[in-house]
Amino acid sequence: MAYAILACVALTASTVQGQRDAASELFRAGQAAFEAGDYGASARAFEEAYRAEPSSATAYNAALAWERASEPARAVDALERTLAGDVDVLEAAMRTDAEALLARLRPTIGYLVVDGPSGVSVDVSFHRARVAPVRLALRPGRHLVRWRGADGHADERFVEIGRGDVHLDFGAMGPTATTASRESPDELPSESSAVASSSTSPARSTRELPGIALVSTAVAFGAAGAGLGVATLRARDEYLDEGRRDRGDYDRAVRLRSATNVALAATVVVGVVGVVLWIVRARRGSVERARNEVATWAF
Repeated sequence: MAYAILACVALTASTVQGQRDAASELFRAGQAAFEAGDYGASARAFEEAYRAEPSSATAYNAALAWERASEPARAVDALERTLAGDVDVLEAAMRTDAEALLARLRPTIGYLVVDGPSGVSVDVSFHRARVAPVRLALRPGRHLVRWRGADGHADERFVEIGRGDVHLDFGAMGPTATTASRESPDELPSESSAVASSSTSPARSTRELPGIALVSTAVAFGAAGAGLGVATLRARDEYLDEGRRDRGDYDRAVRLRSATNVALAATVVVGVVGVVLWIVRARRGSVERARNEVATWAF
C-alpha cells in the first residue's frame, strides 16, 4: 500500500469530540490522497488534521506528502515541527527517518530569520502570522514579506532568499536585512542572497547615461555634418565661379561632400542606437523600480 510509510496517530481523549472527529476524518483523507498519488491534497489534509489535533505523527505525514509534492520548504517546516517535541515525541524509528529526510532537504532551501522585538507579526509565502523572533523555511527565490509591528504599523518588502540565512532585523527605523551563509560553502548559491529594495537600484541618470551619451554624440555628428555641408556648398560655388576649370576646388568639394555624408550617416546610426538604448534602459529601470517598490499593506 502506498501509505504504508505513513505514521499512525491516536487522538488524545482530552480534545473535544468535534475536533477529534474532524482530525480523524482529515487524517483518513490524507491517507487516501497519499495512496492515490495526490500528494498535494494529502499534505493539505494532514496539515488541516494537525491544526485540528496537533500531533508529531500527523506533522511527519504532512512532511512526507509535501516532499512527494516537490515542496521541500513546506516539508522542512513540517519536519521541524515533527522533531520539536512540543506536542509529543515521535516513535524512535520514525524520528530517525524524519531526521534523515530533514538533513537531505535542508541544503535545498533557505531561511528567513526574523529578529527584533517580540510582537512583530510576519506573513511570507505559506507562513502566516508568525511572530518574531522566528526562523522560516522558504524555497530559494524572491518573496514578498509583510509585517505588522506591535504598534499596529504595517508594511511590506521583497526579500531574495538563497540557500542560506537571510536576517530581517526590525529596529526603530524598520527592517534591515543581512545574509549569512551556512557552514558549508558548497551549500551557497552562485550569487549571494540579498534584499531587493528600491535603494539597490542604480540612479535613473546613471542607468540611462550610455543612451544619453550616444544621443549627445549623434547631435555633435549632426552639427559637424551641417558645417561640412555648408563648406561643401561654398567649395562647389567657387568651382563654378572659376568656370569649372580649377581642379583643386573640385577635389576639395568632393572631399567635403564625402565627409558630410559620413557625418550624416554617423548621426543617424549613433542617434538611433542611443535613443533605443536610452528607452530600453529607462524601461528596464522602471520595471525594476516597480518590482522593488515597497507599498503600504493594510492588515
